[in-house]
Amino acid sequence: MAHDADAAEQQRIAQVLADWTNHDPAARDRLVPIVYEELRRLAHHYMRNERDGHTLQTTALVNELYLRLAGIDGLEWRDRAHFFAMAATLMRRVLVDYARQRARDKRGAGLSVTSLDEHVIAPQRAVDVVALDDALDASRTSILNRAGSSSSDSLSACRWRKPPKPSAFRRQR
Repeated sequence: MAHDADAAEQQRIAQVLADWTNHDPAARDRLVPIVYEELRRLAHHYMRNERDGHTLQTTALVNELYLRLAGIDGLEWRDRAHFFAMAATLMRRVLVDYARQRARDKRGAGLSVTSLDEHVIAPQRAVDVVALDDALDASRTSILNRAGSSSSDSLSACRWRKPPKPSAFRRQR
């Protein structure tokens, strides 16, 4: 008699899985009460192997499993065994994701990283590179004129432009 009840239960699960495969939106909701206790046993089995003080509990693991199952629409369920194999795989993934999140939190995942940009530490004024170059050229010209150097002088070998305008010496803000 117990064997007949198990066979009827398996047939019922197979029918609901077939409905789910055929895109029946209510099939998933009909399946949960049928398989809930077995999913809790499976979750309990996995939770026994977890560390002491684990904050995820058996019911929470089953609920996470349901959320992940709810996101599966294109899968063709073959039978009860296929469903529970997928459920076991998803439970392991939930536990692994939970452990990864815990490790991230342990390493400071919630902290925001702020770059210590030099402008934040000590803001600097913008430098007008062209004006600086013109000022350096004027300085070279002045040095050469005062020294009365010959053309063999290393400074005189530089390329010279016209002298800078007085505005080039003003500080840029």
